[in-house]
Amino acid sequence: MTVVLLSADERPRLCTQPQVPWPSMISCHIHPLKIAAVEALRWIGGPLSAKELWLIGVGEPVYGNVAYHVKVLVDLGLIQQTHERPARGAMEKFYGLPSTSPVA
Repeated sequence: MTVVLLSADERPRLCTQPQVPWPSMISCHIHPLKIAAVEALRWIGGPLSAKELWLIGVGEPVYGNVAYHVKVLVDLGLIQQTHERPARGAMEKFYGLPSTSPVA
């Protein structure tokens, strides 16, 4: 095995890449309704249903949008289902922040 030593002048220059603008990329890709739902749960300090989040004005005037984003937050593990109760022939699910949540 042959080892070749290069002087500083002979070494190839490292390719420098521009930095990725992470804060602006993240703010463009996280839906404001998700942020509002997590903030509402944090502010209330107790479990809320998607309907309750919708009624207090989190996000958009369409309930289905709020329910969708709440489900995505559960799938991501950012909020968790705490309990459920019967409501007009269906089960109303309640959500809260996990005890290990970084936003708690």
